[in-house]
Amino acid sequence: MITVSLVMLYPALSRFVRFLVGFANIAVLSVVMAFAIANGPVADIPATLSMVFLVMNFSLLALVIMVTLAFYDVAMEQAEKAQKLEFERAEALLLNVLPSDIAIRLKANEEPLADEHGSVSVLFADIAGFTNLSRNLPANALITLLNDLFSRFDGLSNRYQAEKIKTIGDAYMVATGLRGEATHAEQLADMAIGMQHDFEAFRQDHSLDLKLRIGIHSGAVIAGVIGKQKFSYDLWGAQ
Repeated sequence: MITVSLVMLYPALSRFVRFLVGFANIAVLSVVMAFAIANGPVADIPATLSMVFLVMNFSLLALVIMVTLAFYDVAMEQAEKAQKLEFERAEALLLNVLPSDIAIRLKANEEPLADEHGSVSVLFADIAGFTNLSRNLPANALITLLNDLFSRFDGLSNRYQAEKIKTIGDAYMVATGLRGEATHAEQLADMAIGMQHDFEAFRQDHSLDLKLRIGIHSGAVIAGVIGKQKFSYDLWGAQ
């Protein structure tokens, strides 16, 4: 029993090998026990020595059981920590894709997930001249430029409590008022001014001859999540 338990706890062996060796040990021990029972004791053992052997067997067996449970407890704790980390990572990824209240409703299996908003403001910006620039840039340089610019815009989006909707190529779409803010138009106008300042700094940092085009519209929209795979949160004009 102790030998089998030690084999099962040995981490260097694969699970299949551990089970194979364990069953082999059980088979060998069964044969030895059957032989011992069939042939009887070779010599008489004093009662005191027999009691010592019995206590040692039970003590070692208890120790092995305790160690097994301790290993199991440690393994469970590590598995729970890993599961928690994966859950937090998945939550962070989901919140990077969807607004927090939409993410909660999506996890609750609400379907279809759609809302009507009577008054919101939507900003759409793109880079004039970027298509020609992209023809002369390697992939890494192009992505680095866009990531730098859109990261600056993301910072402004957080500052002005705007909801980033999506990016399409070199275009950036963001909205305010989806949480019912009365000053959504002013928020987005302030963000647009900030985007112009950040774009000028970006243009100078990279020595680029580009221009930023920004359009803002306020009105009613329908917002919702579409798709089952690689789903997206999007807006559609209701007027």
